[in-house]
Amino acid sequence: ENQHPEHNAKSYIGLGYVERVPDYWELFSTAHGNTGMSKPTFNDLDTEKTLQLDMGYQQEHGAFSLWTSAYTGLINDFILLSYHNHSTGHGHGSSFSAGAKNVDAIIAGAEAGMGYQFTDAIQADISTMYAWGEIMDNNDPLPQIAPLEGRFNLRYVQDKYSLGLLWRAVAKQDRINLNKGNIVGYDIGESKGFSTLALNATYKVMKDVDLAVGVDNVLNKNYTEHLNKLGSSGFGYAATEQFNNIGRNYWARISMKF
Repeated sequence: ENQHPEHNAKSYIGLGYVERVPDYWELFSTAHGNTGMSKPTFNDLDTEKTLQLDMGYQQEHGAFSLWTSAYTGLINDFILLSYHNHSTGHGHGSSFSAGAKNVDAIIAGAEAGMGYQFTDAIQADISTMYAWGEIMDNNDPLPQIAPLEGRFNLRYVQDKYSLGLLWRAVAKQDRINLNKGNIVGYDIGESKGFSTLALNATYKVMKDVDLAVGVDNVLNKNYTEHLNKLGSSGFGYAATEQFNNIGRNYWARISMKF
């Protein structure tokens, strides 16, 4: 990390390494297992090893500010889950289940934003973020990667209260790996782009007590996030369907500091 006083800026770079042991749900499978062993059993999996480089830069100049960050990483033995239909045997049909295996992958991403203080009370910022991943074994896309996203924030701030507006725009995700993913979800198809608008307000009732209210999805749009936990037939949702996000939503919150 390095400070640049002449530019009122800061830069940083970091290198990190981590290993992750497979969890129970990745190891255990009723439809897959070690070669030659009866089912259910455990999959042959190595620990997931990630070496990642991070870097960033931040600067303020009068009313203007900007920030950017980026990362890239090599993942050896990434734990990839593949979802398939498997016969249940004895003429009882099939079930959709997942098997895990290790693959090598590369990941990268970046985020950038800028802000401007129009007056003592009015401030705004805009930012964008992008993530990318690829399986090096076969050059297929890494599944469950969030699409390109942009955000615009506008705020009016006073001593006793503040007003805020958030506009979020998300691009479609057409870089998918069908029926591949993790234990929480998998790519079932391309996702559509969408945008949402949210409004919020905060009022300082007394010292250390704030009241906040807001409206999310003001335009009551029907949309689905690409990264989406799939449904469960136990409460009426098929396991091959994604949840729609909530429609117009009103909320209120009181927070206290002590």
